[in-house]
Amino acid sequence: MTTAIEVSMTSVLETVRHIDLVGNKSISGFRTVRPLEDAHSGSASWVSSKREGWRDRALNSGADVIFADRAVTEDEFGQSPKLFIICEDPKIEFIRMVQRFFAVKRPSGIHHTAVIHPDAKLGKDVYIGAFATIGRCVIGDSTVILEHCSVHDDVVIGERCWLHPGCRVGTEGFGYVRGESGLEKFPHVGGVLIGNDVEIGANCCIDRGTLGATIIRTGAKLDNLVHIAHNADIGEETLVIAHTMIAGSVKVGKRVWIAPGSRITNGISVGDDALIGLGSVVLKSIPAEQNWFGCPARPTMWK
Repeated sequence: MTTAIEVSMTSVLETVRHIDLVGNKSISGFRTVRPLEDAHSGSASWVSSKREGWRDRALNSGADVIFADRAVTEDEFGQSPKLFIICEDPKIEFIRMVQRFFAVKRPSGIHHTAVIHPDAKLGKDVYIGAFATIGRCVIGDSTVILEHCSVHDDVVIGERCWLHPGCRVGTEGFGYVRGESGLEKFPHVGGVLIGNDVEIGANCCIDRGTLGATIIRTGAKLDNLVHIAHNADIGEETLVIAHTMIAGSVKVGKRVWIAPGSRITNGISVGDDALIGLGSVVLKSIPAEQNWFGCPARPTMWK
């Protein structure tokens, strides 16, 4: 639940890229943001005309202020008691408004319970949370590492990254070779390279490389409970959703969407702008811009 604050329409309209205002233009502001169906007087929300039943949802909502698209017209909604802020992309503008006025501000400082290696190199304005353990690594400016994270030796983390509680970055991966005397563990002497603006969800595990590095490139976002195995390479602005497992030496391109519960076998590649559907088991390389779904995953028209 968001904290109630007074947000004036003047300050909102100064920052929101809007096309027009429709409805009750005397509304001077709002105090909180809510989902459309749960909104009440004094709150703001958003609606998209691409969703079924959007008119009824908007008109029946208790919100005073609603971010909407061009489908909301003066002819149809001009007499509404609500104020509609018309935007090209109401969801994006609503998100930016919430980020500015309501989002939790990033913390700063180092918690007194954190354990930090004396050779660790921390950039400016880095936050290290309670009971975090930081090895001999490099952490860029304005990065946030929350409580109970472990960042091991030979990890490089870029600027403005967020590591949510319980992350394990740079742990030894699972690699064994069967020899004449039994299983022998492949040594993991590589590291982890994480670019700028990367977000890593709670309880994710990212293994260190065997000889080279495991790489999470700039702008990639990992949801909670994601496992990235040794030597994997996750491309820029790729989204990896909860419970996904990416095996060793997988190369994932840019802007890929990997849906929850997916599994990608070792050593294959996923091209730029590909989409992997919910719970898929990927056993073959996926070309760029293709959608794959299923077990085993196959090309599909599904989006």
